[in-house]
Amino acid sequence: MKKIFTAAAFICSFHAAAFCAAHPAWIDGADPKYPQSQYMTGVGSADDQGTAKDRARAEISKIFSTRITVESNVSASEQTAQSDGRQTSSFSQSVSQNLQAASTKMLEGTVIAEAWQDPETKQWFALALLGRSDAVAAIREKIINFDDQASRLAPQLDDADKMTGVRAAMKISALLKAREPLASDLKVLDNTAGVTPPFDIIALKNEISKIKASIDIAVSMSGEGSRQLASGIIKSLTRQGLAADEGAGKPDINVSGEVKTERVYDSAQQSKWQGARSSAVISVTETASGKTIAGFEASSRQWSANYNEAVRRSLLTLGDDTAEQIMDNLAEYFVNQ
Repeated sequence: MKKIFTAAAFICSFHAAAFCAAHPAWIDGADPKYPQSQYMTGVGSADDQGTAKDRARAEISKIFSTRITVESNVSASEQTAQSDGRQTSSFSQSVSQNLQAASTKMLEGTVIAEAWQDPETKQWFALALLGRSDAVAAIREKIINFDDQASRLAPQLDDADKMTGVRAAMKISALLKAREPLASDLKVLDNTAGVTPPFDIIALKNEISKIKASIDIAVSMSGEGSRQLASGIIKSLTRQGLAADEGAGKPDINVSGEVKTERVYDSAQQSKWQGARSSAVISVTETASGKTIAGFEASSRQWSANYNEAVRRSLLTLGDDTAEQIMDNLAEYFVNQ
């Protein structure tokens, strides 16, 4: 049988038997005082006690897929709005913070059970414990909350107003995405403690995909390279399940932009390669309301032995990058309606 040598086993190979008998069993990875059926454990070591404890806690957090703390900087997708003079959180921010809160609540149950210092090396070892039952309860509570929100939104998917269905689809999609890492964490804690949702997740995802595909997006570009860029954006959006073309009838969403392509020079490159930079100023609007969904700039720089090929590559990359930003902005816009 292949043997795994821990730090403690290495220490014992140089110390007297009396000393080895004194070191805590948990340093070797198992201790009958802390059965695995009841606890998640993490062992940390360092030159000082405080760092050893921090590392022990970190070992437990590494087991899980979700993050420990709420990020101090709220991202652009977590915007806030003013309502009647009061600041209210967006739906996206609410889901994100709920996800973080579940992880925080779970890991707040982590305690340092023991700390031990090697009398010869002066190295500190610390044992962190997380009670499985408390962590399971915290995660289950949040999953059930997400499922309840999704269930209340589901009837809106069939609403006669198309955009109402789209908004519901985007919100449910955000909830299902947030649910996945929590479900994974729950499986790590207790494989028998899963939460069965009050709906068929696969069927719901399929319905959401159909609704997303029903959104008509018209793409209109002007300037040098406009046809190539418009074609690239349309192809990329289509690959992601949206219906996009250069515009016919009355679309749900209008994407317009001004494209510019120019040569770029690099003293280290110009002897062999030709450089091209393509950039675009993009505007995304909702046709029915006239509201601006997003406005942004994007650019791509590419090199080739042939300038025209460098231009083609830069426009191709710009199309994919622009489509990705359009997707992100559409999701954020409808989620927070």
